[in-house]
Amino acid sequence: MSENKAMPTMENMIPSMDKLLSPWREGSLLTLEYSQKMLDVRFKTMDSAMKAGIAQARSWCEVRDAESLKNASQSQQETLSVIGESLREESETLLKLSKEYQEKCQGVAKEALDSAKE
Repeated sequence: MSENKAMPTMENMIPSMDKLLSPWREGSLLTLEYSQKMLDVRFKTMDSAMKAGIAQARSWCEVRDAESLKNASQSQQETLSVIGESLREESETLLKLSKEYQEKCQGVAKEALDSAKE
């Protein structure tokens, strides 16, 4: 059987395939890294809020008189303040991560376009 010389061989195709797939691979890795960081931040904040909420619920179970009611109310306000601050910090971190991800993705896209022009 004669070999078709017009058809490229696998060895000849691999470098061009790698050039084509490399930006996709890089973008996928960036997306996975970003997702993991984002989920880590979210889970940390959720864990903190859940623990604070449970502790607050326990303090309400201890209400026996006017003084303990006052203490539970003050504790509730402090807990809400702490959770609010935690959510603010979380949103700042997520914004920072998103900007970082966007910049890296734009860099990968630029590199892919530049290499395609070559």
